[in-house]
Amino acid sequence: MRTGRVAVFLALLVTSSVDAPLAARAATKDLVQPYSSLSKQSIDEQVALRKDYGLASEDSLVASIASQPNAEVVLGILVTPEEAAGLRARGEAQTAIGAFKERVSAELPGYAGFYVDQEAGGVIVVMSTSRGSSAALNILRDAPQGVRARSVVVNSTMDELLALQAKVDGSRGALAAQGIVLNGVGVDVRANQVVAGVHPLTNDAARRLLDLFPGLVVVDEPAAQTASCVSRANCSNPLRAGIEVDFPGYGSCTSNFVASTGGTGSNVFLITAGHCAPKNAIAFHNGSVIGQATKWYWYQGGNSDSLAIDIAESLKSNLLYITNDSMISITARQSPTADYPGQIICQSGITSNVKCGTLWGGETQNFNGVVLYDVRRVTDLVVAHGDSGGPASVYQTGTASGIIMGSNYTPPPNARGWFTNIYYAERDLGLYVCRSMACTNF
Repeated sequence: MRTGRVAVFLALLVTSSVDAPLAARAATKDLVQPYSSLSKQSIDEQVALRKDYGLASEDSLVASIASQPNAEVVLGILVTPEEAAGLRARGEAQTAIGAFKERVSAELPGYAGFYVDQEAGGVIVVMSTSRGSSAALNILRDAPQGVRARSVVVNSTMDELLALQAKVDGSRGALAAQGIVLNGVGVDVRANQVVAGVHPLTNDAARRLLDLFPGLVVVDEPAAQTASCVSRANCSNPLRAGIEVDFPGYGSCTSNFVASTGGTGSNVFLITAGHCAPKNAIAFHNGSVIGQATKWYWYQGGNSDSLAIDIAESLKSNLLYITNDSMISITARQSPTADYPGQIICQSGITSNVKCGTLWGGETQNFNGVVLYDVRRVTDLVVAHGDSGGPASVYQTGTASGIIMGSNYTPPPNARGWFTNIYYAERDLGLYVCRSMACTNF
């Protein structure tokens, strides 16, 4: 280590008889940004989240809460301690509400549905047809203590809605033979309707469905995508950011975002860090070959640490792994001019899992003798061996930020992590990060 400099180590996990040192783990906690560093997008997201739970949602209020030292984050929402207590109380009431719902659905004549209106502050809504309206008013008296409840009269009973749903589901095969592929078919309890999703939805398909099933609501809705993973080391297709990529003879890294050359007949690639393996290395996931590294950029005086594995078209996605059953869809890419000090940046790595820190800024940094320009330093970001190549993204936004490179391997509050901005990787590799499952949005 040079005198006067902090040692920086890359985060490649190398297979060896000696365990690689791991960065110290820190207890995770919710992070609160000062209002002065909240982007307009972050403010809009906070306003939208607050509306979802019936909280006052003016921009100025978000500013006020963000400036309070005792502000908290609950359900991803920046709240006052009083609001936090209210949200937690709603959570604590859920078991009692569930038991009440079972009783209502079994005993109420003309039962038509039951839901909790979070936008109204957690109010129970009991739905029935007119023949059950008087009984509904009586049963509301037994709602869980401290929870408000109200009754609504609608046209169709839940049994009628479920019967229509079953009928539509039973026609899937026949409709598919006619070129109409049903995606989601379910009961919209709030609207007292059965909704069927078709994509792409044509006027002819909508007409035929409505002729067959009067009262059905038809919407243009793409099919859901599987998010099945046993672990980061064992995920089913498609490929996604945040899972293990093995390079025999070189070690293991974390996958970055899927990207494309763009345009008609484009090729698809899985990105990771350039220091993980040389060009032409074969990449594996869960013991199976996923492709060969055909694009590589890791040069003295460059701007990115990046490598691209040529993968099959069928493996593409815009997903980012959080847990085995939780994924984020990447829908945007952050340019080097759009980030700012204090922005919350999170990584998803095979060793450290999901860890977050705040952006310090851009700098020139020496990585074991290789000097790169305009890399991003993140304060308190815990990065460990094996996290190299993993995705850096803007907290809760679905925005791709970069490629995790390494760390100073010091525990918080002195932990530092570094990543290559994704814009430079796109430029150096000649690729565009996928921002839809079809990988057509660039």
